[in-house]
Amino acid sequence: METPEDFGRAERLLAAIRGRGRAKGVDIVRDEETGLSQVRIAYRDGAMLAEWTGATYRWRSEDGPWETLGADPEDAAKVIVPTMDVRTTLDGDGGP
Repeated sequence: METPEDFGRAERLLAAIRGRGRAKGVDIVRDEETGLSQVRIAYRDGAMLAEWTGATYRWRSEDGPWETLGADPEDAAKVIVPTMDVRTTLDGDGGP
């Protein structure tokens, strides 16, 4: 059986987001420049990216500035998931 320690930081964040009931449009991708794993959160007309910096999670929308989320994946998911709901609703998908 896998434990949270078996997962990398991106996988832990993905699990925290999915644990909040948001699986659609969320996946792990590899950054082409750094080779590091990122969490990609897709919505109708774009995507948000979240990644581990070595000390904290951070995320951004499209090519916007990075915003620090803290070191705990559950706390980061608490910020990301409500934003996913707003973007989905604004984009016309009807919410969760």
